[in-house]
Amino acid sequence: MRRAAILLALPQLAIALPRAGDAIPAVEVVDVDGKTRALADPRRALLIFYEDKDAGAQNRRARALLGPITDRADNRARFELVAVADVEKWDFWPARKYVIDELRATERREQTRIWCDWKGRVRRALGLTRGKSGVVLVGGDGRCRFAGEGPLTDAQIADLMRRLDELGVIVK
Repeated sequence: MRRAAILLALPQLAIALPRAGDAIPAVEVVDVDGKTRALADPRRALLIFYEDKDAGAQNRRARALLGPITDRADNRARFELVAVADVEKWDFWPARKYVIDELRATERREQTRIWCDWKGRVRRALGLTRGKSGVVLVGGDGRCRFAGEGPLTDAQIADLMRRLDELGVIVK
């Protein structure tokens, strides 16, 4: 009986952030129109920014530094920025409709697609903490190249830039 209780609790426990070289678990996200996609892409690397509505400000500096890199046309074949919203706590009627409306407005304003984690599966699979901004770089081979959580330090940003450079991304 005791063993069963422990096994039932395991899926609820957060795992640690993936380390460089770790395989990323197969997880999917969905956009505001219901289209799904995997968070691994054999064609290119994915730079995942995972945030809830309160964590968005934590990595403004990192996003500002990465903006010119993601905007370069010659980098688009090498990597893709994937914005994922942690919306698990809003996965009920009628809140879901309002969240989708807000995400659509943000997509238009920011000119980027926002993917949704309605069930918290991505957060748990990547070992992320609710309320913290998560940044995970996944290579085309499905392996983690970088993972950080909360406001990234200068050293973490430099490491992320090195990892992008290793993947052939033009970072200058």
